[in-house]
Order: sequence, then structure tokens, then C-alpha cells
Amino acid sequence: MLKARIPQPLKLICAPGHWLCEAEALSMKRLDGLPAALPDRSFGIRRLIERAETAARIRLHVALECDSLQLIKNVVATSELVSFMPVMTFERELSTGTLVAMELQGAAFSRASIDVLTTRGRELSHAAQRFLAFLVDEARS
Repeated sequence: MLKARIPQPLKLICAPGHWLCEAEALSMKRLDGLPAALPDRSFGIRRLIERAETAARIRLHVALECDSLQLIKNVVATSELVSFMPVMTFERELSTGTLVAMELQGAAFSRASIDVLTTRGRELSHAAQRFLAFLVDEARS
């Protein structure tokens, strides 16, 4: 059951000094063939990226695919690869200057969200309800 939907537009992330850092906003067309580190298909992020590729009629070059956003951030910070993530997932790296983020043009990226779900029909304990409220408040701030 959907408990909260928190808007979290996807951004393109790359290492400081990457040649794409000069752009203020990027279209998918400009990213055709670009080497990327992407989460595997179990992530909603990946499905959004693939839809955007299809809509723009381009293909990224998937140089790394894995199930760890932390690994992707580490690789992107030390290479020419780029990736796509919601800001919430790389706030620390952004504040320390380890990663740079750029706006992406396109509705698929701006409509991205983090959804907080619970099992339908399951009664949450008081502690779980409080934790859920805390989580949602923190994510929205």
C-alpha cells in the first residue's frame, strides 16, 4: 500500500571536471553512446532510463551494471562514466564535491519519485508507524 510519494527527479551524475560539466541541462540526444554505470533492471531508476532512451531513440553504452548504488557512485567519481540518480542518494557526495549533478531534460526524469510502500492489509506497530512518519518527513525535507 502506498504510504507516501516523494518527488525525486533523476539527475545525471559525473566526476568533477567531466566534459559534460559545462552543460547546464542535458537532453538525452546528447548522451547517445555515452559510457554509463547503471543499476540493474531490479531498480526503478533503470526502467526510467530505458524509457528515456527509447523515447529519444538513443542508446547509452552500459560499461558497468550492478545492484549497488554506492559502487556506482564510487566508480563514477573516479572515472569518465556517468550515471543517473535521485539527489537523495548522492547528497553527501555532492556536498563534498566528489560528484557533480546536472539537470536532465525530459518528463521521465522530472516525474521520478521515491515511493514508500507497506504490505496491504498489514497492521504496523506503533514503533513502525512512528518510524514511517519520520522517514517520510526526512525524505521530504
